[in-house]
Amino acid sequence: SGVSRRLTDGKSLHGSPVWAHAGQRLAFHGTGRDGMSYDLYVVDTTTDAPPRLVFPASGGDSFTVLDWTLDDRQLLVRRYSSITDSALLLVDVETGVQTPLAPGPKDKGPFSVTAAQVAPDARSIYYLSDHGGEHIELRRLDIYSHESTVLAAQSRWDIDNMELSRDGRH
Repeated sequence: SGVSRRLTDGKSLHGSPVWAHAGQRLAFHGTGRDGMSYDLYVVDTTTDAPPRLVFPASGGDSFTVLDWTLDDRQLLVRRYSSITDSALLLVDVETGVQTPLAPGPKDKGPFSVTAAQVAPDARSIYYLSDHGGEHIELRRLDIYSHESTVLAAQSRWDIDNMELSRDGRH
């Protein structure tokens, strides 16, 4: 229709919008709660309701939405503490309950996670991390077993970004 409408307050900082698979909701991070913290929000674009706070940041951490699970019930989120300490979480959109993914229970020490996507099999996450080395490499994480597999062996350079094909083969 060409009609536009503002989804946020127009004053706060917002970023990393990611559409849900059904195409009606948008998830993003924003500073609307206190002007400083990067909290997680979801807005239903089919209503005039304001964005709903899903998960507030605390302790100096910030959050970035990376992807939705295939059922649109959870967000794949990066928790950022510092350049050498970040993690992947699944956050339930309705309850705000977070499930840590990487680092997993067996992983030692902090490491950086820079990008991630949910695979079409709904069981795997593909992500970029310097876990276990100096450079950022492509890895696959099994959501249930927390087993992480290196897919692109470390080289002398970081992998800057990734994009998963719709069928998950590439």
